[in-house]
Amino acid sequence: MLNSIRHITGAIMYGEDGRIGTVSGVLFDTRTWVIRYLAVDLEHEQRGRSILVSPRFIRRSFDRSNEIEVTLTHAQAAGSPSARQTRTLAEPNERDMLPRIEPGDRPRSAGPAAAAQPAAALDAHVCNSLEVNGCEVHALDDTVGEVRDFFFETETWRIAFLLVDTNGRGPGGRKVLLAPASVDKLDLVRGTVHVALTSEQVRGAPEYHEMLPDKVVA
Repeated sequence: MLNSIRHITGAIMYGEDGRIGTVSGVLFDTRTWVIRYLAVDLEHEQRGRSILVSPRFIRRSFDRSNEIEVTLTHAQAAGSPSARQTRTLAEPNERDMLPRIEPGDRPRSAGPAAAAQPAAALDAHVCNSLEVNGCEVHALDDTVGEVRDFFFETETWRIAFLLVDTNGRGPGGRKVLLAPASVDKLDLVRGTVHVALTSEQVRGAPEYHEMLPDKVVA
């Protein structure tokens, strides 16, 4: 099943003892395109603080509701790492947080949730989806559109498609789906996403409402 990052942004997160906060973003590994954390804005006495929550703590797979249940208490959530530390956190036992994706392996669903949230493990390859949304998409021969959203597999937490809006970038403008395999480079400083496709190939990719993986340009 596919879901979009835009759809889950703003979802209410509930823990074992009530409402925790609101999902404000998603952090993913740019090497594997696997979502590593949800950024969550806390409520109540922790209002104003944002934390990182690993997908392994989600009790159930996403449906189309605007609620997410996790196996964390308010106290455990309050003790989770801050989302503001994403570029400076040390590297602890990362393999305990999400299945590691080795070359040639298919991402697997996370296992049963642990009792408490481990320390976060981020590096320079992890970025917030908000940093990529709105980036210009550069094809091999032209600037062809902008990133508007991401679609991910709810079982593996792997990003399956980037939604690219080509409207206003020449004839045949529309919203299309591109596979992450087509991305050659992410340049967050310049706000650009470079793909190993021609502008014609990008515009010829399937429209987002089709959702046909076998037609995705890679």
